[in-house]
Amino acid sequence: MGYYKIEMQPITSIVGKITSITLFGALCYVIKDLYGEDTLRQDILVNNDGSNLAVSNLFPHNTLPNQDIDSLYTDIYTGKSIMNKETIQTVNHCLVDRDGKEATLWTNKETWLESTYDFYIYSKLFDIDDIKQIITLVLKNGLGAKRSVGKGQFKLKGIEEIEYIGGQVEKANGYMVISDYIPKPEESTLGIYTARIYQGATGGVKKAPIYLINAGSKFIGKVESGIVGRLQYDEITNTYTSGIALTIPIMV
Repeated sequence: MGYYKIEMQPITSIVGKITSITLFGALCYVIKDLYGEDTLRQDILVNNDGSNLAVSNLFPHNTLPNQDIDSLYTDIYTGKSIMNKETIQTVNHCLVDRDGKEATLWTNKETWLESTYDFYIYSKLFDIDDIKQIITLVLKNGLGAKRSVGKGQFKLKGIEEIEYIGGQVEKANGYMVISDYIPKPEESTLGIYTARIYQGATGGVKKAPIYLINAGSKFIGKVESGIVGRLQYDEITNTYTSGIALTIPIMV
């Protein structure tokens, strides 16, 4: 129980970005099936300070730990590491109405990811065997949008338990979040960061917009647990969005 590194290789295009929010939601879906509604709600959602389950964004294989923090930060928040413009294709779709009405045209942006990718999980609730079972089912279901038509398929390359994500940084005085992040009121606001307005949806129903700090943002301060942030409850859909973030130590 602790940190786990998951390596996977895309075998189809994906629709949308695979972020920590995407991964957390996919993990929750499988945890509910395997361990029941009570475990999901009480241990993962209501009473989770990050130690029961926290997940990072998706990174190119063996990007972390990385001492070239500025370059890594730039790559993450711009999406260049994952969403290389040359790999994005706009795919046209057409819906033909059976009643003879005018056809509807729309487009999806599908991204072909290159090579293999890693993401990281921290959990004191699940051991390595649990994680293997959970991840196997997550990847079987697919990630991102349009999974029902075969998008977002990944091949599992490996799962290993690791001591820690970050490297050894002498005189570290800050941390970088490697997940999308919703701060707790008492957490540091001093740093270099970018943010966005995020509005998810559940079952076609849109959630209330929330303010997210992007993965790759840097803050002054120390985090003994390696985890910051919180979950955000949405009253409209009775669901949660994960703003719990894993961190690595840095010099700011």
